[in-house]
Amino acid sequence: MTGQGRNRKYDWERIWRYCTLLYFIIYFIAGLCVYKDYGFTVDEEKQRERSLVSYKYMNEVLEVIEQRISLRAYSDVPISSEEEEAILHAAMRASTAGNQMLYSMIIIRDQEKKQLLSELCDHQPFIAKAPLMIIFAADHHKWFRYYQKNGVKQFCEGKAFQFEAPQESDLLLAIQDTMIAAQNSVIAAESMNIGSCYIGDIMENGERIKELLNLPQYTMPIGMVVYGHYPQGFPKLPKRCFDKQFVVFE
Repeated sequence: MTGQGRNRKYDWERIWRYCTLLYFIIYFIAGLCVYKDYGFTVDEEKQRERSLVSYKYMNEVLEVIEQRISLRAYSDVPISSEEEEAILHAAMRASTAGNQMLYSMIIIRDQEKKQLLSELCDHQPFIAKAPLMIIFAADHHKWFRYYQKNGVKQFCEGKAFQFEAPQESDLLLAIQDTMIAAQNSVIAAESMNIGSCYIGDIMENGERIKELLNLPQYTMPIGMVVYGHYPQGFPKLPKRCFDKQFVVFE
């Protein structure tokens, strides 16, 4: 190696920039290949054909489930009181542990609260624009108050039973009830061509949201769903899920 070669200095910063640029070019090209390979095109009819599973017993319910997407843009058409009532009724028809319905649904109508919730939930402006917003809260407060008012504690003491406030295991059970109800509401809404979107960020600032809504002890906001009619001509392009082999096991 010559002296000139030994004394050469490399501009590592420039090399790093070039490598980074090359990485993103390769990543972009690979993404286009996958996009094309799986048929993710703007051709709505082809997308629909590829996304629908060929069920032997395909019916209206399965069709609604298959075509449902997360909607983050809504038309100006308001949700009627009849549609809202149908959504709430469907939620309350959900399966529930011991028929206890360990949840509460809180409808947010105040626009200032909607705006604040949109900021607390990762600053997502579309949340505040949704015609209907429902917070689904796991709720053991109602039953615990019922036990207290009806002398269950005294009854347990007389029978040498231990009377306990709701524990972590009770919260987990309530979460199951809560999200089953939420999903029922989402499917009911979709059947009326009302889109929806789950807002999981509601849990990130759970304590602040409890304070905002003045929620009592033994309640916890678990999920929030926003609803609205699909904009006219909005293409429903369901996302492909993971292959069954990665999800279902025996």
